[in-house]
Amino acid sequence: MFKGYPVHILNVLVGCCLCALVLGGCDKETEETEESRQVGGNDSMIADMGTDGGGQTSPGGGQSCSDGIPVMQSAAWSSLLGKPATAIEAVWTGSEFGLLWLASEASSGLRPLMFGRASASGAMLGDPVLVGQASASSHRLVFTGVRYIVAWVNGRDGDDPYDGIRVGVVSAEGALAETTSDIDGTYNSAQIDLAWDEISGGLLTFTRGALGESGLFSVIINEDGTLNAENVVDAGNVSAFASTYGDGAWAVAYAVRDEQASNPVRLHLLDDDGVIYDPLPIDVGNRALGRLHIAYGQGNYAITWTGLNQEEKLLPMAVLLDGAAEIIGRPILNLNADFGVVEDLTVSDATGFIFSWHGELDLVPVLGIQVMSILGILETSVMMTVEPDQQYSQSRLVVSENAQINLFSTNDPNPKPLGYSEDVNIQQTRIEACE
Repeated sequence: MFKGYPVHILNVLVGCCLCALVLGGCDKETEETEESRQVGGNDSMIADMGTDGGGQTSPGGGQSCSDGIPVMQSAAWSSLLGKPATAIEAVWTGSEFGLLWLASEASSGLRPLMFGRASASGAMLGDPVLVGQASASSHRLVFTGVRYIVAWVNGRDGDDPYDGIRVGVVSAEGALAETTSDIDGTYNSAQIDLAWDEISGGLLTFTRGALGESGLFSVIINEDGTLNAENVVDAGNVSAFASTYGDGAWAVAYAVRDEQASNPVRLHLLDDDGVIYDPLPIDVGNRALGRLHIAYGQGNYAITWTGLNQEEKLLPMAVLLDGAAEIIGRPILNLNADFGVVEDLTVSDATGFIFSWHGELDLVPVLGIQVMSILGILETSVMMTVEPDQQYSQSRLVVSENAQINLFSTNDPNPKPLGYSEDVNIQQTRIEACE
């Protein structure tokens, strides 16, 4: 275990059980190697996702629920918001969805950032409200149990002269508070992340510099949306990062852009003040491309990112760690696709970790859903085909009532070579496991 980290007796017991289940035993003669930590995965199955309103569609090929195996299937897509709309973030409150999105087809410049609420069935509740003008597509949303907290990179507009990271509050009924909190010196920031724990409050992480070249920082957010002092997590050139609350500590996973282009993935555990426990980060992996994701459930962390395998194929990568942030497995995901790019990661008490990805199969766009148990066991990955003349991207996963998995995505029915069309919108579907 790492000195100085919060370690409970439960973690030791869980770690031993994981050794027995994942590695085949924990006796003294067993030498842990890269090979012994691999957890094998299965090839993907293909399901057809309908775009008509109404009920579910059955898998179009491969395995199906009738085969008696634990695969998943998707309901038809349905429109959620008026167009144009992109880059949705969603949370489940226990009774409804909170939604945060960009009401614009543009890919740069200032764009209206909107907040709204929707019922479990996807019906909008009340009118959306304008949160602010966003200068980047990195915006985040959490629900505290009492209110929503939103964070975004604000751009000066009209009477608002502020450029930089801003934190605001929205009531449970969808009313925007007048008071906001700003972080000084973030005028050139482009990336943020926001995590919430019902006991420890919130953690905002962010980089300075358009490419994260000025380091990674953390700020504790209180339940009323006010901010504490900021801390340095890493002073290096950080290209991507994600955060969550785990076993008595905040966990921040991040990728560093280095001269060797190895893009190592590292992890820091932070205390309740947002201060790192150990100056030496934990090495998790390398060759990280694009966004990074982290989730915690039932004593374990999962970290996912898009990387290159030994054959230089673009694939989702995953690492499983215990509550003390010791690596206990590196699940291997084999995709029957030309490539796969990770888009989101969440956790469900019923199924374990779930991550979404997009890619192509024989030049046909596909969306994928991958379920990985808390112990790192991979289920069959489900690839869902979409209309070839439409583009789905920026998918987000949210677990709602009765462990229902909801997938939100930006959909462009008239994709352009660069940017979105004015018909771009947000769509929603449900992912259900076979009984």
